[in-house]
Amino acid sequence: MNKFELIQTAAIRANFTQAAMKRALEAIISVIIDTVSIGERIELRGFGIFYRDKRSPRVGRNPHTGEEVPIPARNKPAFAPGKEFCEITEEMSKPRR
Repeated sequence: MNKFELIQTAAIRANFTQAAMKRALEAIISVIIDTVSIGERIELRGFGIFYRDKRSPRVGRNPHTGEEVPIPARNKPAFAPGKEFCEITEEMSKPRR
C-alpha cells in the first residue's frame, strides 16, 4: 500500500474527504518527524513507539579492498511495534482452516 492508497482507505473508514485525510496524515507525519528528530519519543499504545536511536561509531570494511573504514556515530529514526500490533500481525499470519 502506498501513501495514496492509505489516504483513500483511511478517508473511507473515517468518513473524511480525501483532501482532509491527506492534510491530517501529512500533519501527523510532520509531527512524528519533528518530535523524533529532537530526541523525544511518540508512544501510541497498542500500535508502537517512534524514537531516535543512537548508533555508536564503529569500524567497517570496504568490501572491494578489505580496507578498514571508520563509520561515525549517528542518530537514526526507529519504530518498535506495540504488543497489540504484534499479536494481530501474528494472528493474521496463521493459516486459516
